[in-house]
Amino acid sequence: MLRPAVLLLLSTAVCGQVYTTNAGMPVDDARNSQTLGSNGPILLQDALLMERLQVHNRERTPERNVHARGAAAKGTFTLTKDMSQYTMAKVFQGAGKTTPIAARWSTVIHSKGSPEFLRDPRGFALKLYTEEGNYDVVGLNFPVFFIRDGIRFPEMIRALKPNPLRGVQEWWRIWDYFSNFPESLHMFTWLMDDVGIPANYRQLPGYGVHTFKWINSAGKAMWVRYTYKSWQGEANLQDAQAVKKQFNFATMDLYDQIKSGNSSKCSPTNYQLNCAGWTFQVQMIDPTNTTFMNGLSFNPLDTSKMWPTDLIPLQDVGHFVFDTNPASQFLENEQIAFSPSRMVPGIEPSDEKMLQT
Repeated sequence: MLRPAVLLLLSTAVCGQVYTTNAGMPVDDARNSQTLGSNGPILLQDALLMERLQVHNRERTPERNVHARGAAAKGTFTLTKDMSQYTMAKVFQGAGKTTPIAARWSTVIHSKGSPEFLRDPRGFALKLYTEEGNYDVVGLNFPVFFIRDGIRFPEMIRALKPNPLRGVQEWWRIWDYFSNFPESLHMFTWLMDDVGIPANYRQLPGYGVHTFKWINSAGKAMWVRYTYKSWQGEANLQDAQAVKKQFNFATMDLYDQIKSGNSSKCSPTNYQLNCAGWTFQVQMIDPTNTTFMNGLSFNPLDTSKMWPTDLIPLQDVGHFVFDTNPASQFLENEQIAFSPSRMVPGIEPSDEKMLQT
């Protein structure tokens, strides 16, 4: 049984139990912060320290600052290709292995009560309940992001939020801010294109966006990005179509299709439009391959850049199917939380600035 971080066992060796994070990952030292040298400073990368302070300081679940409006579902991740030569993570070892999974799809900028037909990126967050703890992947329906350094994130969100004076989102404020960051143009070519308003959550592609580091048992590291290809295809709305949609149309579609039982019958060889399944794909780079790295015309750790599939092919690794709705929208949708720092042994953050912050 996984123990919350607040229930610290001071004598785990005596009790024969393992102290873990809230997500279930084993902790080898729960008494000392990670520091640079014996006297500090304390490192921001100390995810356990951050988690313990958060548990202590926060007792309420206020509306999310971003991704407030969303829908969740539960299902199963099935590994179809053994990846043990690339990572020690048990979730990716042994073809045929299954792992419980939860996902939350969401709009990004507007409030919990906002309509789902607004032009906005869609969050696509995964939580894999592995035997080594929970592994969270926080992504989008686009393969890139507006910025490449997390220090810009707070004011970026404020530029996209409604004007605090009028309470209305104003595009002049958005353009005024992003004109200072030319790399954001790539993301806007997706947002302002025909894919900017998804028709529902099931016909939605997904991308991990961030670059992770997979490490195998020999200590060899590979850089990895994730892609999720919808079995239902991809469908989007034009502005004139979107405004005619019901307020909660995407949440209703996801819930109703899963409740009908159609998704539980779906498989990679037997799927149709009313399923809720995706193929899980990875792209991998060997950062020690200097010839390949020097030949790239972009920084692969830049979240405003895609990894071209002709240079870095997609590999089918598994699939996930969602066949169970939340038993409580408050407990399993509003309160489900995702953190990029929530990883398992064999998976670590790369040096990518957005993931580090």
